[in-house]
Amino acid sequence: MKTKKKRSKWFYIGLAVVATVAIFIVVNIITQSLQHNRTFSFNSESDYWPTKGWLTSTPEKQGMDSAVLANLFRAIREPSLKRKIKGKIAETVLGIPAPDRLDIDILLIIRNGYIVTEAYSSFHSFYGIRDKDSLNPIYSSTKSFISAIFGIAKDQGKMTSLDSLVLDFFPDETPQNLDKRKRALKLKHLLTMTCGFDWPELKIGYSNPENPVHQMRYTSNWSTFVLDKPMVQDPGETFNYNSGCTQLLTSIIHKQTSGDSLGFAQKHLFQPLGISNFTWRSAQSSADPDSKAIVNGSGGLLMRARDMAKFGYLYLKGGIWDGQEIVSRKWVEESTRRHNDITGIIGTVIDDYGYLWYIHSFGFHSLGYSGQYIFVIPDLEIVAVFLSDLNGYQVLEPIFLVEDYIIPAVKNSHPIPENPNALVDLKKQIDLF
Repeated sequence: MKTKKKRSKWFYIGLAVVATVAIFIVVNIITQSLQHNRTFSFNSESDYWPTKGWLTSTPEKQGMDSAVLANLFRAIREPSLKRKIKGKIAETVLGIPAPDRLDIDILLIIRNGYIVTEAYSSFHSFYGIRDKDSLNPIYSSTKSFISAIFGIAKDQGKMTSLDSLVLDFFPDETPQNLDKRKRALKLKHLLTMTCGFDWPELKIGYSNPENPVHQMRYTSNWSTFVLDKPMVQDPGETFNYNSGCTQLLTSIIHKQTSGDSLGFAQKHLFQPLGISNFTWRSAQSSADPDSKAIVNGSGGLLMRARDMAKFGYLYLKGGIWDGQEIVSRKWVEESTRRHNDITGIIGTVIDDYGYLWYIHSFGFHSLGYSGQYIFVIPDLEIVAVFLSDLNGYQVLEPIFLVEDYIIPAVKNSHPIPENPNALVDLKKQIDLF
C-alpha cells in the first residue's frame, strides 16, 4: 500500500510565494485598468472667481506644507542622482549639455482658487527674463485650448457628431493620395491623434527641416498640406503625435464659425474668463503672408502665466465659470478621459491621451515644446503652470516635480497650522529661483 510522500515546508513556502506574485500581478492589472479608465470628479463651487485677478494665500491656509514646496525649488536648482545620471547619458550619447538647474522660468501653484506659490526666475533664458506680464509662447499647450473651443462649438450645434467625416468639411479640396482610409477619417481621429497620416513629427525631431511641422508652416494652405499626406494606417488604429491633425481641426472650427475662429474663441472662451491680453498667431506661412487668418491651433498661443492658470481652473471646475457654463461638463469629462494608451510613445511617464489632453491617474495636463504645462489635479483642487526652456530629455521633468513635491505637499483639505520658519524658507527658495 502506497503512502503519500510528505511535502517539505519549502514546497509550501514556494507555493505561497507564487500565489503572492500572482495576486500582485492581478491586482496591478486591475489597478492599472481602473486608472486608465477612470473619469475625474469636478467641483464647480468656488470661493470667488478670478476673472479680474487671483487672490493669494499661504500654503498652510490651503492645507499645503511650505517645507515641501521649498524642497521643490531645491530640486529645480540641485539635481538628484537620477537626474545626474540621465544628464550624463544625454551628454554622452546625444551630445546635449547637462545643466545642473532645470530651466524652468515660471512656476505657479493654485489650490482652492488661491495662488499659494508664484515664482519667476531671475535667470536669463532663451526667452529672456519673464514676469507676470510676459506673453509666453505655450507651443502645443495651444492644442488643449483647441479641444475646449471645439467642445464649445459642438455644444452650440456647429458640429453634430464626432463620427462626421473630415473630408465633408473640405468639399473644395481634392486631396492627393486619396484612398478608402482617408475617406474614413473622422473628427474623433483628429481629437485623439489617430489620423493614420504619414507624419513622423516626433520620430525625426524638431531640429530637422524635413519635419512635417516645418514643411506645413511654409505652405500657403496648411490644411491642404495635411490632407495631401499619404495614409499609412487606418484611422483610429494607432496614436501618432501629429500637429497637422490639430490644424485640420482648427480649420474646421474656422469654417463652422463663419470664418472667424479667433473671434469665436474670444467671445466664448477668453472674454468670460477675463483674458484679454494674449496673442494668437495665424496659420499663415512666411511664403504667403496674405493667406487666410485661421489661427495656428497647433501651437500659436502666447499667454501670461496667470491666464493659463485661469484656463486650468475652468477645467478644474468642470467647465463652469462664475455660474456660467463655458464648456459643458460632459465635454470636459469626455475630453479628459482615456482614449489612447500612449505608454512609451511620449516617453515612459505619460500613460494615456484624451482629446488633446494628456491623462494620468492623478489628473491631466497640456504640454508644449520645451516644457510649457498646465496641470489640473481635480481630487486635490490644484492647478499648476510651468513655463520652461527644457532640453528634450528634460521636458518631462515637471511631471516628476508634480508627483514628488506638489502632490505630497497637500496635507489636508482644510487649513493646517502655519509654519513661519518653513514659509520664510519657501520665500528664500523662490528668491533663489
